[in-house]
Amino acid sequence: MTEVEARVSQHRRISPVWFIPILAVLLGAWMVFYTWQNEGPTIEIVFNTAQGIEAGKTKIRSRSVQIGLVEHVELSEDFEHVIVSAKMERFAMPLLREDSRLWVVTAKIGSGGVTGLGTLLSGGYIELEPGAGAEGQRSYVALEQAPVTADGTPGIHFTLFNREMGSVDAGDPILYKGFKVGRIESKTPDLDAKLMRYTGFVEVPYDKLVTEAIQFWDVSGISLSASADGIEFQTTSLEAMLIGGVAFGLPDGMKPGAKLESGANFEIHPDRQSINEKPYRQFVEYVVLFDRSVRGLLPGAPVEFRGLHSGEVVRVMLKEMIAERDTEAERTGTIAVLIRLQPATLGMGDSPESVEIFKDMLEGAIGKGLRATLATGNIVTGNLLVSLDYYDDAEPASIGTFADRPTIPAVASGLQSLEIKMAALLDKLNALPLEKVINTANTTLGSADTAFVDLQDTIAELNAILANEDLQALPQSVQRTLAELDRTLEAFGGLAGTLEAEPSSIIFSRQYEADPEPPAGAP
Repeated sequence: MTEVEARVSQHRRISPVWFIPILAVLLGAWMVFYTWQNEGPTIEIVFNTAQGIEAGKTKIRSRSVQIGLVEHVELSEDFEHVIVSAKMERFAMPLLREDSRLWVVTAKIGSGGVTGLGTLLSGGYIELEPGAGAEGQRSYVALEQAPVTADGTPGIHFTLFNREMGSVDAGDPILYKGFKVGRIESKTPDLDAKLMRYTGFVEVPYDKLVTEAIQFWDVSGISLSASADGIEFQTTSLEAMLIGGVAFGLPDGMKPGAKLESGANFEIHPDRQSINEKPYRQFVEYVVLFDRSVRGLLPGAPVEFRGLHSGEVVRVMLKEMIAERDTEAERTGTIAVLIRLQPATLGMGDSPESVEIFKDMLEGAIGKGLRATLATGNIVTGNLLVSLDYYDDAEPASIGTFADRPTIPAVASGLQSLEIKMAALLDKLNALPLEKVINTANTTLGSADTAFVDLQDTIAELNAILANEDLQALPQSVQRTLAELDRTLEAFGGLAGTLEAEPSSIIFSRQYEADPEPPAGAP
């Protein structure tokens, strides 16, 4: 019987137990891939302070939808700012643009009302307002305050400035005839110019009201004025009365002019009446170099062209005079005065085009003798003004420059010209040989005194002659002689008459009758 040998082979099988960890690894890898694929980016936001921000709790929202969460809060290396790291949702990546804006939203009470009441219970959050720039931005500097106007809102932006630092605030309304058409978006102090500057915004369709001729004024509170015409009481909307605001409109008699684009600059006047005192917005500045004292010339003093108000004095340029030490103005000791001229006062329109035309006209006028001079504006106070007029005897001149500004040549004023002439007269008098003239006059007066003494002696001798008795009887003898002479002349007159009538009487002493004439015969 054949013996059969058995062969034994080993087969390895995967134990079902391994399916669980393999499945876990695959599931983990898929989750990592899914998380990587769907995880949003991390962004950094720089704040001035971390007030209202807490890591792991503070959310980032856009239009009330959560799009991120703050993960980490730390100080910057210079300890001047706070750097916030936040994890964003992947679907929010298109919102992360280079001009997107972020700010902290908390409960606040301000001029614009009460905002962020919902944060009293849920806590503050970071609001993101998407921009329109390129995507991919990952670092931002947060705004200190929430923007008043949403980005992309159609309308017109412009700049306002006010000399009263605290009368207008961000969020205040902008009114037109009592109706709210816009708002003040921001305010920034200009310490160098001592002004407060604002960014204003007017919405569509009211943006077409913002033209080159409009003026702005403060409507905060109530305006009360008394004059010879009576008491004038002005007020505005309740909102502006309580929280302030600005209004705009046209000065009396002004035409609207052309519509402006964003970026225009306006001054906020104290009240509605003030815009009629300074209704023009376009101006051009010149420098006048005076060679006399400007005491009494104050900022705001009028500039007149042949008696017509054409602008005002801005200031004496002390800072520029110190900086321009090597110029002709410094060597001659002149005083630089900055003036502002408004072409619209001469009927040229209140537009940039009018300014360019005015510059060309002024340059031509200077070539024809237009000069600036100081004139007395008020005799009682001694205040001065700048007068522009034509002078026939003015020396040739043209527009120059001082501190990068054009200059208008100046001439001496009437009083100053008189002073110069008096000084010249005194110089001529001082140059005369007065001592020699006085000596000659003294010699002449001495000779006159001698002649006067001689005359007195002559008069005394004449009086002695007239006192003689024979001379006193002379008038009677002269009178008799004159009587006889008169009779003689009378007789001679008769003789002359006879000779004229009968010349022959001087030969024939007797007169004869005329010869008879025979009568005429008959024919």
